[in-house]
Amino acid sequence: KHFPQKLKSKTDGETPQTDAEASQCDNLLENIVKGQWVVYNKSLEREIDDVYTRYRSQRKIQNKWTREDGKCGYNNYQDRIPGSNWPRVGSWCDRYGNKPCCDNYMNGVCRDASEETCNCPNCIDTRKYKVAEAAIWKTDGNCKWTNYSGDTACDVIENSQFNDLQFVGDSHMRNMFVGMMMLLSNDPNQGAWSTHTTPEQKKRCHGFEFFFWDNCRTVIEDMYELPHYNKLCRNRTPKFSAAVKVYFSLEYAGKFVDLVKQRLGKIGTLIVVGVGLHINLNPTATIDRYLKPAVDVIEKHYANSSAMKWPKLVWVLPLPANLLKPTQNIKSQGKEGLDAFSSKLNEYCKEHGIPVMDFGKMAQFTQSFDGFHYGLAVNLMLNQILLNYISSISP
Repeated sequence: KHFPQKLKSKTDGETPQTDAEASQCDNLLENIVKGQWVVYNKSLEREIDDVYTRYRSQRKIQNKWTREDGKCGYNNYQDRIPGSNWPRVGSWCDRYGNKPCCDNYMNGVCRDASEETCNCPNCIDTRKYKVAEAAIWKTDGNCKWTNYSGDTACDVIENSQFNDLQFVGDSHMRNMFVGMMMLLSNDPNQGAWSTHTTPEQKKRCHGFEFFFWDNCRTVIEDMYELPHYNKLCRNRTPKFSAAVKVYFSLEYAGKFVDLVKQRLGKIGTLIVVGVGLHINLNPTATIDRYLKPAVDVIEKHYANSSAMKWPKLVWVLPLPANLLKPTQNIKSQGKEGLDAFSSKLNEYCKEHGIPVMDFGKMAQFTQSFDGFHYGLAVNLMLNQILLNYISSISP
């Protein structure tokens, strides 16, 4: 399924902020992520749900969703597809049926909808999970934000203090970079194709299916690879650079430090970095062996200076586990593990003046196509938040 060639706003973020409203907006970055997906087209949601189901069949990911015995939870497995080596995943309740609520997320039974069965601490109400591509991101309105695409997205970056955006980390950061290319190109279908995209990739890598397939991962790594690069921003070459570095584990910590060293003292670099899932959400290892060595390089360089430090870092917390997350990953990557990890990283980043982006709400009740990753709408919205953040701190 292809999307319209141009990105159209599906947000409530286009109203300019007034002075009166500004006084209520204490922290744009915190406020904008505390929203929810509100479905605007139920039939489109079912249609995209079906696309996700077909994709899972092609990838041999379990997709029956429910069990005939009515059991649910991560420990009540779905039947494996013959020939599949995909890890075991839990079964869940039919969100369109009359028993949508699982009374225990590890080992439960599907129940009729009630306060007791749907809203208890260990309950899962499957009706809360939305297909973001059929929804609008709604915030409480305290902070007004803008929906950028194409030239206006370029304007935000070019009018800011940044001239170099580096996305660093795992597959979530790679997907965020792809979303940024689509936004800047104002095209979710072909906007992230590069000059070396193959005919085979072009058949698959478009719209929300871009995020589905392994062979789409190598389509683009640097903005200058866009075939329309010299006409990207108001029909000319951008005045900034952007790239992704997939440094997703401790093995790449040295490369992350090297990236920081290469840009040390150079005005304009913003490094948007996020790792953790490939480090088993171990906060000590992530800080001591990945983040801290890079931060130390910057702080040592500016130890005897009051000048503004470059490069700037923004830390991105991992996205939460989805219902289709394999059961083997839930113990280390479930809510408790993620909360503990986020707490320690927040603490470290606060001590060192590093802004933190927590996109958890954006994915918390969002359908994932494979249990690990999120699709087009989420990744476009992550970049809206980044662009609004950049705009909010611009001179």
